[in-house]
Amino acid sequence: MDRIEELMRAADPAREVPGPRPFRVAEITSPATRPARRRSREHLAVWGGAVGVAAALAGGLVIANQWQTTPDAPAQPAEPDGSAPVVTDPPSTPSPSGDAARLPNGLVPAHDDVYLEDSAACDALDVTQVRTSGPDGEPLATEPWEYPVVGCVDGVAALQMSDRWFYESGVDDIAMGIVLARWADGTWTMEGAHETPDGELDLRVYSSWPTLIGYELPGDPPAAERMAEQYAEIGVDAVTGERLLGPETVVWTVDTPAESWTPGGADRPAGSQVAFLWRSDAVWHGAGSASTVLHDGSSSDAVKDAGDRGQEVFTYFDPRGKNVAQLLVSTHPQGSGGCALPNSTYVIEGRAATALESPEGRLDVALVTWSDGVGVEVSTAMLVPGSAPDTGARCDLPAEHTVGDRVVRFDGGRYQFRNDDERAAYLDSQEFADVVRLGTSITMD
Repeated sequence: MDRIEELMRAADPAREVPGPRPFRVAEITSPATRPARRRSREHLAVWGGAVGVAAALAGGLVIANQWQTTPDAPAQPAEPDGSAPVVTDPPSTPSPSGDAARLPNGLVPAHDDVYLEDSAACDALDVTQVRTSGPDGEPLATEPWEYPVVGCVDGVAALQMSDRWFYESGVDDIAMGIVLARWADGTWTMEGAHETPDGELDLRVYSSWPTLIGYELPGDPPAAERMAEQYAEIGVDAVTGERLLGPETVVWTVDTPAESWTPGGADRPAGSQVAFLWRSDAVWHGAGSASTVLHDGSSSDAVKDAGDRGQEVFTYFDPRGKNVAQLLVSTHPQGSGGCALPNSTYVIEGRAATALESPEGRLDVALVTWSDGVGVEVSTAMLVPGSAPDTGARCDLPAEHTVGDRVVRFDGGRYQFRNDDERAAYLDSQEFADVVRLGTSITMD
């Protein structure tokens, strides 16, 4: 078992590291055709991938996804003054970001620098037409957002499984990562896929740069070495490999501001105390123990008796289907109450005041960086007391906060930045601006 696999298994044994493993044919279907599946809190914590050792040690609810490049465009202001944004009627389907509009066949880009070769094969790439096995095989997807395109060159296309697809499909026991399709005889077919006698589909899954960088422990082979091994397995050089599997950056984000934001309060479950704003070109989900509510700009089904259920979890996806934040509201604490990181210190950056008040005073949303139990420095957006100093002992910084008669926890993506410049770039990113604006918009009755 390699080190990435150890990290991912530590977070969720049901989901293993990307690699050769079964991919069930029955699970490669449209989320709309599958019944909603109840998920445990542990699985709610890892819709975006596998949580790292820091979260596993701390019992945390940290979203572990570093999928999608650090933007060059200026970020949209988070409007910390509380002024209301312009809200328009959302379209029936979220509009694609500006970088998505340039791709053919409705393809959704996995990052801002998708390389799509000028060829008949890449021009014909349509994830809803990619076959799982042979010309008569099942289609890979029914909607482009299920598998954003990472790159297409020399008759090979790299497609990533989106976090939103994982969530809506209700699957949690298959590898997550990049899959390859090859062009032959006028058809795109998944590479190396073959059905086993028990109805499963064996498929090779590859890791992105953000995954390799984000799950690297001290003493591990460098991410570049791991990526070179993948290039060799695919049979491409470094230049072609980067075009196919994406750029060497720690995080892939959407760099385009939303044209408008829409309130989530109108669709909240009966009995819910939570209201918020989210991008009109993206989606959010609310889940409880009874059923699921979906908001995609077109419809929603209310979760019944949310106030009696004891727990609500809201999960937010960007326009590319990446899980960028999660809000947990409960009637009781979710953590163990202990501290697994007695020697760790934290740094708080990018603070913005929220409307939430705890017994200790106002809460802020900010990017918090600390070293976990194995010496890996991780960063995530979270709620922190407004009175907390910018640096201090990690054990003094609570992950959950009492607001009224509820316990609240808010987490952004978990990232492993390699230097201060990468962290500063994320603080200037559109994703962080969106997460801050979301966090500052949350209210509770």
